[in-house]
Amino acid sequence: MYVVAWSIGRKRHRLSFSDEMAALNHAELVQEQFKKGEQLATAISSSKALYYETCEQKLNGVSLLDAVDYYMRMHGETKSGVSLQKVKDEFMEGVKKLGNQPRDISTLRGHLNKFADCMKVPMESIRAVDIDRYLQGHESWSNRTRINHRSSIMRLFNWAIEKERLPSNMANPVEKSSTYKSETTGSPGIFTPSELQKLLDTVEEDWMPYIAIAAFAGPRSAEIPRLEWESVLFDEKVIVLDARHTKTKRRRVAQMPDNLVLWLKSYSGKKEGPICPSKNPNKMTNRLSKDAKVLWKHNGLRHSYVSYQMAILRDAAKVAEQCGNSPEQVQANYKANALESEAKKWFAIKPKKKGTK
Repeated sequence: MYVVAWSIGRKRHRLSFSDEMAALNHAELVQEQFKKGEQLATAISSSKALYYETCEQKLNGVSLLDAVDYYMRMHGETKSGVSLQKVKDEFMEGVKKLGNQPRDISTLRGHLNKFADCMKVPMESIRAVDIDRYLQGHESWSNRTRINHRSSIMRLFNWAIEKERLPSNMANPVEKSSTYKSETTGSPGIFTPSELQKLLDTVEEDWMPYIAIAAFAGPRSAEIPRLEWESVLFDEKVIVLDARHTKTKRRRVAQMPDNLVLWLKSYSGKKEGPICPSKNPNKMTNRLSKDAKVLWKHNGLRHSYVSYQMAILRDAAKVAEQCGNSPEQVQANYKANALESEAKKWFAIKPKKKGTK
């Protein structure tokens, strides 16, 4: 056995050979490399050497060559592959054609524009470590923000692989990137029965079905404006949410309690076409909150519905089936968020008979 040993800085290297000639050849190669290094060292000025040393110190363990390679890729200095910007633009065009809600499109565009601005590279060259650097480089972001951006980037890569903008055998680099745990934000904010009564007493007639359905059937605030009156089946006491209505693109059926049936039957307008007068209820809720003197809570009606249902049914699976969440989410976020006595008051709120105040 023949051993060739040498040192580079403080690091010791050893290679073993069973053949003497192979060991001698490798020893000569190591010597030649040392000679070339010495010749290069003599050609470097002291100021240049100090510059290299300063760079390596700032890189904190990352080699200068790796840093240069990363810079070249991030600034588009590579020639091959389709650009991230181009794929992103094609993806967003597809999202629009699928009929996604304006708010969803705007959020997705904002996430991906920011990502593409930082990654001026062929999409195929992006690795999990690049995505980690991007997400972790925004120190002001919360974990929830990182989760949302990571989800948007995941969608982009999945689409690019599916549509063959990237090699079909390529793994999605986002899957290997770091995941983040969302910070605990406390129990979801809910309305009290008395607050809901004020909202229903004050709301404009055209928007009353929106408030009633949100409070007593639990669809998401963005799902209700997509519904038509044809989706409300009074005889079966259900509201049918097709894939085109739901956030998850999965069909589900929401049960209508008796008081919701009464509220919707009391609506004096035509029960045909869209349930809501517009696709954007935000202006209405801002106005309603002010007129009713009730502080508006983001997604508060849905949070209230799920919380009060859990207080009565005590069954996360049944509540999840109704509102389109997972049983795990319902159990984690809504268990013990409301009292049963308050829940019974909530679902007992009915429209006042005409002529009464």
